[in-house]
Amino acid sequence: MSKDSYLSRYNEMLAQPKSASQAKAAQDAQKRQEQGGYPYFLDVRQGAQNMADDFKARQANVTEAQRKYKETQVKKQLAESMGQPYASTSNDRNFFEGNLLSPVGQSIGFLGDTAFRALPFDEEIAQGMGYLGGKAKEAADNTTPAMMSMFTGAPMGMPVSVVQQGDSYGEKIDTFVEENPRLVENLENIGNIATAGFAAKRMFRPEQFGRSLSGVSNWIKDFYNLDPTEGRKSFLTLSGKKLQDKKRNPQFNASLDNVFSELIEGETPEYALKKFFDKNLVDGDDGTISQLGMTPEEITLNVTKAADKTKAGWLYQKLSEKYTEANGKAKEGSKRNKREIFANAKRIKGLVGFLGDLGVTTLQSFFDPRAIALYGKDGISPAAQRHINKALDAMERGESKAAEQAMGQFIYSGNHIPEQGGRVGEVNPVIKELRDAAFVGDANVPYNEKNFIEQVGKLKTDEITGTGEGATKRKVTTTQKDLKNAHDLIKQIWSNAGTPFGDNAKLVVKRPTGISGDHKGDLVRKHPALKTLRPLLLDIQKTGKPVTLKKVYEGLLAAQSKNSKGFKILNKDWEDVQKRGLWLSSGFAGGAVTEGGINGLFKVLPNGRVKGFMSDLHNFGEHFPIIKQYQQTTLPNNMVAVSMVDFDMLGTKYAMEGRAKRGLPEESRPQLTSDITNPNETETIANLKKYANTKANLADTALAAGERGLLTGAMIDSREEEE
Repeated sequence: MSKDSYLSRYNEMLAQPKSASQAKAAQDAQKRQEQGGYPYFLDVRQGAQNMADDFKARQANVTEAQRKYKETQVKKQLAESMGQPYASTSNDRNFFEGNLLSPVGQSIGFLGDTAFRALPFDEEIAQGMGYLGGKAKEAADNTTPAMMSMFTGAPMGMPVSVVQQGDSYGEKIDTFVEENPRLVENLENIGNIATAGFAAKRMFRPEQFGRSLSGVSNWIKDFYNLDPTEGRKSFLTLSGKKLQDKKRNPQFNASLDNVFSELIEGETPEYALKKFFDKNLVDGDDGTISQLGMTPEEITLNVTKAADKTKAGWLYQKLSEKYTEANGKAKEGSKRNKREIFANAKRIKGLVGFLGDLGVTTLQSFFDPRAIALYGKDGISPAAQRHINKALDAMERGESKAAEQAMGQFIYSGNHIPEQGGRVGEVNPVIKELRDAAFVGDANVPYNEKNFIEQVGKLKTDEITGTGEGATKRKVTTTQKDLKNAHDLIKQIWSNAGTPFGDNAKLVVKRPTGISGDHKGDLVRKHPALKTLRPLLLDIQKTGKPVTLKKVYEGLLAAQSKNSKGFKILNKDWEDVQKRGLWLSSGFAGGAVTEGGINGLFKVLPNGRVKGFMSDLHNFGEHFPIIKQYQQTTLPNNMVAVSMVDFDMLGTKYAMEGRAKRGLPEESRPQLTSDITNPNETETIANLKKYANTKANLADTALAAGERGLLTGAMIDSREEEE
């Protein structure tokens, strides 16, 4: 990309910004244009040329140092042969300087130059260095005449007024550099080597722990749940101008997402569309679908084309076929088997994208001084900010789950990873605000029985009987015994899942619903045990006999023996059920962004009520040796997220339909609702924007660049380029 094309592109964005982040990018581009520069990292050819020039310059410096060393030796030998003492000059080099210090220092310097060419932070560095320089001059101007003389070379005690009449500080520095090239060169090389060591040292400072993983995207596309929005986006693109007004309609987007969700579940386009039309649209008199202005034939054609675009691609399809052949659960060639192949292809593609992002953001965490400064001072990762801004832009376009993705990224980057990494120090106040929006009670307390009972016990449920003015309300209590059992079982479940669950685990209690995730919905609608539990209770009722805990236990035991229901009874025997209650467990993909795969723990009552616990041990790649080892080293602390809900399996529409099929009379049951009030979502979104746009202090950025150290010279070069 040439400079002109780059500026033209972003000047257009400046004229008609489509989002806050795009407007900012355009403003940055305009600023660079005014300064006469542009981010050459966008121009591959220019970047390669810059790197080649840097290498040649560094190589020339080493060659010159070696030449001057050899020249010095010749002059010494000549003087000795003539019986004359050799008079040393400022251009002399000794063996150490010419053959060791210069090659090593200049090599590290080249790495520094390369880093500055690859990452767009030269402007921040230049500003930061200017800031520090100004502060140094200000300090010098306010010192005593005696101290002033140290900066100017003026005699001790000379009045400041006299000193200030001399050369400027800049002129004196330039003169010093010209007169002492050897000293300046050695200082630069020593600085390169020393500060390169500071870079590694800084990574192991407590305020930096967890930084290397904090900027990774929390959203692995299609890994846990297939994303139907891809099909909807393709459909809207194919449909052209006819649907421009619908693109930002959340209700319409959600309805259309349902179509493609059913498509990727294995339905045909025609069948999915029929249900879509029946539920959401009305036929127009002119043969078009009134809400779309399109004929059914046009829609069918575009949906079919868009469905094809949801496929992962030939390579991922082939890889998936091999993987599914070896690990698939369904019969080869069956509808379910085809669904597995499709889903695995999307998972592989999503994982490849995630690993690429992991590599880029990890490198940024090491090399970008902004990342070092912002994370160390505020606990914020610039890469995470990029992911959050992307999600917020998608939210403005009406994308489903976009706001939840932004919040999920914060929970991952702003809370879980720093806590798991053991980061210490203060954080930006907005992080505390966002933690309050996501969690109930005290976040990041040690995972132990006392804290579990205290924090999870803050989740309360209201039982409402009747309607209108005659309605009554009472609290549904959770006993300490139940909370203790849940604590023990959750620890046991995750310890058996392949990740060590040590004493260093931390606990957060998530809100059952809201922008941080619909955990209640996961437990009430998605738990695999519900497909067995609800019919079992209704079948027992149909017999006309009382529904007892023993009958429920025996029915579940029989279903579990078939090994096809996706749940496990945690009780050892009937005596254990009598002592602790009936407890079930199942792992499945949750709908929330942060958790991915979750565990659903149920305490089942014979009256149809369930006390459900969602839990997630925050990990990824625990089954891959390299990733697992890296996580255990980088993130020594475990993080456990828990939520709790009370719900009634027999108070849903599915239960009502089941009662009707079995000829059971209708039944009026009390309603169970959480008494937890979620924070205002508008305020939470505003805090996410604030988090995503917080900048590192210029002084901290400059200091981080110096400590990271890939070269004092690189900072000087960057400053000159800005000028």
